Amino acid sequence: RSFPVPPMVSDTLLEREAADTAARRRSILIVDDDEATADVLSMRLGQQGFATTTAHTGETALALARSAPRNLILLDLRLPDVDGLTLWLSAE
Repeated sequence: RSFPVPPMVSDTLLEREAADTAARRRSILIVDDDEATADVLSMRLGQQGFATTTAHTGETALALARSAPRNLILLDLRLPDVDGLTLWLSAE
């Protein structure tokens, strides 16, 4: 036998869980030393509903990648402080 859950509680929990899941599913880190390129990518992906974060150096990108899980990292291979492949291997 099941007991009804008060609508206010169940609706709030379901909405919060759906929002958390959507945010996790759509998180993108954009790493490019060309700020204009990173900004355009961020703007266009944001218009499509993705949550984006940008980094312009390898050091910043590594800190951001370690601070929160991302679903996708768009990574420039030629950064001023580190090459993208080394950064990618460090982030794993």
